[in-house]
Amino acid sequence: MVKMVIYDCDGVIFESKKANLEYYNYILKNFNLPPVSENDKKKLEIIHTYSNDEVIKKIFPNELVDKAIEFSKNVDYSMFYKFMKIEPFFFETCEKLKRLNIKTAIATNRSKTFPHLFKFFKLDKIIDDYVTVSIIKNPKPAPDMLLYLLKKNSLNPEEAIYVGDSIIDYEASKKAKIFFISYKNKINDAPKINSHTEIFNFLKI
Repeated sequence: MVKMVIYDCDGVIFESKKANLEYYNYILKNFNLPPVSENDKKKLEIIHTYSNDEVIKKIFPNELVDKAIEFSKNVDYSMFYKFMKIEPFFFETCEKLKRLNIKTAIATNRSKTFPHLFKFFKLDKIIDDYVTVSIIKNPKPAPDMLLYLLKKNSLNPEEAIYVGDSIIDYEASKKAKIFFISYKNKINDAPKINSHTEIFNFLKI
């Protein structure tokens, strides 16, 4: 019996690729570096997937990494909310899960940008719990954030499902021994859903 559905944030709850691209290009511009192109698939995947500090380490010259990380701490991410869209049927799905007494949570590699975003988009009205790399320092693909949610909510791995969209979500879920469902992206042997409403196909209700 599933007692909690855990979601990744970017690419699952939000279509946020444009927002994240604008955010990191804003930081790059401050250091007079060229922007990441919308056609640079490799860097776009990095930007979309990894934690803030890890992204900066991967896209900035080594000698600027520390300064860029420090600069990023003072960037107001809300400037980029206009580029974010909540995925269709996410709220409706969470409301139905709540009626079924199934908890919802978020495990994201976001850090300081998440708490305000969480309230601004009214996720606090429908989500029971969340964890970020500000709370648990080891980002995905480490399983630490998922294990934290299990322990905090007194759950066994088989009582949770994790919905993600990247290989690091898949790997974190496997390490935590939580059943993984891929959202809109075929990843290895994981089942794939194209709509949040399809989650109910995997629940014993």
